[in-house]
Amino acid sequence: MSHPQRSKSSAAASPVVSRKLPHPSEFLAGFVTSLVGLVYSISCAALVYSGNLTPWLSYGMVSSLVTAVVLGLAVAWRSSLPFAVAGPDTRAAAILAVAVSAVAAKVGGTNPMTALWLTVMTSGLSTGVILFLLGRFKASRFIRFIPYPAVGGFLAGTGWLLVTGAYKVMTGQALMAQPMAALMNGPSTPIWLVGLGYALVVLVATRLISHYLTLPLLVICGVGVAYAVALGSGVGVSQARDLGWFFDMPVPVSFWEPWQQLQLDPSLGALILSQGGNFVALAMVMAITILLSATGLELKTRQDANLDLELQVNGWGNLLSGMAGGMAGCLSINRTLLNYQAGARTRLAGVLVALVCAAVLAFQWPLLSYTPKPLLGGLLLYLGLSLLHEWLILNWSRLSRVDYGIVVVILLAVASFGFLPGMLLGVVIAAISFAVNYSRINVVKHALTGSQHRSNVERSPAAERYLQEHGREIQIFWLHGYLFFGTANRLVEDARRQIRGSDGKAAAKFLILDFARVSGMDSSSVLSFAKMRQIARQQDSVILFSRVPASLADKLHGESNGSERTRTFHDVDRALEWCEDQLLENADRERTQYNGLLDLVNQQFGSNTMARAFVEYLERLDVTAGTYLCREGEASTSLFFVERGRISVTVELANGQQKRLRSMGAGTVVGEMGLILGTPRSAAVVADLDSRVYRLTAESLRQIQLEVPEIAAAFQQFLLRLLARRLVAANGEIKALLD
Repeated sequence: MSHPQRSKSSAAASPVVSRKLPHPSEFLAGFVTSLVGLVYSISCAALVYSGNLTPWLSYGMVSSLVTAVVLGLAVAWRSSLPFAVAGPDTRAAAILAVAVSAVAAKVGGTNPMTALWLTVMTSGLSTGVILFLLGRFKASRFIRFIPYPAVGGFLAGTGWLLVTGAYKVMTGQALMAQPMAALMNGPSTPIWLVGLGYALVVLVATRLISHYLTLPLLVICGVGVAYAVALGSGVGVSQARDLGWFFDMPVPVSFWEPWQQLQLDPSLGALILSQGGNFVALAMVMAITILLSATGLELKTRQDANLDLELQVNGWGNLLSGMAGGMAGCLSINRTLLNYQAGARTRLAGVLVALVCAAVLAFQWPLLSYTPKPLLGGLLLYLGLSLLHEWLILNWSRLSRVDYGIVVVILLAVASFGFLPGMLLGVVIAAISFAVNYSRINVVKHALTGSQHRSNVERSPAAERYLQEHGREIQIFWLHGYLFFGTANRLVEDARRQIRGSDGKAAAKFLILDFARVSGMDSSSVLSFAKMRQIARQQDSVILFSRVPASLADKLHGESNGSERTRTFHDVDRALEWCEDQLLENADRERTQYNGLLDLVNQQFGSNTMARAFVEYLERLDVTAGTYLCREGEASTSLFFVERGRISVTVELANGQQKRLRSMGAGTVVGEMGLILGTPRSAAVVADLDSRVYRLTAESLRQIQLEVPEIAAAFQQFLLRLLARRLVAANGEIKALLD
């Protein structure tokens, strides 16, 4: 009986035993990517600790490798992209080099190691805090609002810093401090010229050959060629190092040595904090780099990335790295794409990259002392030239001249004044450019006259004709977007043209402004509306506001709130109804007067005898305000002629409220559609005022058709003309909206 139990236990355990092993491509991808990661680590260290700071380059190697290990493990473990690789970043190193050089120039004593180490650590810690907070508060959507030209300017400025840093790595001198004669005829000229040639070869090769092994093979070939030339010429590596072609790096240091040599000084705090601007600029560049990298990886790998999670992961990864002595770093699009193209699909490859860097750090392999300066400087120069090529050459035809000018201005500002001033200047210029461009957008979404768009009040034929003729005296603007000084000023100019009349058009006596789709209004717009009110007073016009938020009402009316030159209505329909009433009130009574139902029918039938006979079939109803002539859902058994007063067609909304669809005054007809189609009432008809109506029932209509068919035919022609006029009006309004 024990056999079945053992068999069952064995079967249950078998899935664990047969767990799928990692694919060999994961190990290959990790190995290939780790080689490139080491090159980046060496490059970043050499970029920060260059020139007079070369004696402390070993400590820079420790910082960059710590970043590659700690940040690399954090991103490999928690990134939304499982194959992601992170580590030191050349953009960050270019900015950090500025801060480290500034601290080194001000620190006293003969051993600035403590100040340099703490500056590098602070860069990692501050970047970590800022990135984590940006991700924690879901700021990725706001960072995406940074204008594209500003981002391009930042990246072009970073490219310039990489170029100047590459020159300093190869020569030990600052590029901008060198006169042209020394630049072309100095002892280091052959070194940087070879580095420039290597950078151009890499730049062209990577553009022509889009394979993931292109860059690693170029690095290996570069090392091979350098050693072959050194040995083949009989100079040898040692003598070549003495001539400056190889790095003369001190003995490698362990991870613990920088900590053992720390000598804290209270004065260092203020000195390091003086570089706060550079640290903030560094963190913002890292945030932009992460978002651009993650977005690019989404497109390249067709996998979705959680941008806020990426900011958070890179944030606490930088925090841990900074605590351990690492410099700022971030998600790398180049290394991640290399990892992905080499076959990585899981987190294993990213972990292997970090472990290889950890082995180099633990065993203190002196890789930098065997690296040719033109090779490492050429790689940095390639990265810088790539950014400059993309933003200054490729985007010449892609960007508008204004946007391209913004990129150039930011680049010049970074080169002249530093990264943070250039960054701030870029944001300001881009914001001004955005404001100018946005002000060109017309906030008037639709513009119709009172002839093209009528209120939902139906009037007598005479009144309808008058309003059609004089409807151009009413102008309606449906506004949208955000009102600020630029867009509001354009609105004032549009209002001025309408109120004063232009291009042969009649002046508008009434201007209706609808705010339903206005998202907001800044304080500068108040002056624009004050100008608009002044124009209305000068031209004896009225400005009507509809659907205005309560917070904006006082700003629109100004101190003359409730004056005769500005009015507020619940919606455009009510405002338009008021304007039409004003036009009719001031009109010639003979042209708009309604002479009763008999006269109306006589005009439509063309025969006084037929009109009198038709009226005999109608039933007169005198109703008080609030009386329902019919209710929604009832059978359609009659239509109504309005003799005097006003009635409205209403529907009941889901919340129980009533909404007016249309109002009918004297000389109008309501209920004809239900009677013709025989369908239930789609809306209710209720008296707004004490009214007199005449009802034609379905039974009376059948009686007319049997007894006097010529009157029935005339009545049908009357209904056809009525529906045709409504259709023509609707088509005209649709056409005006489409124009």
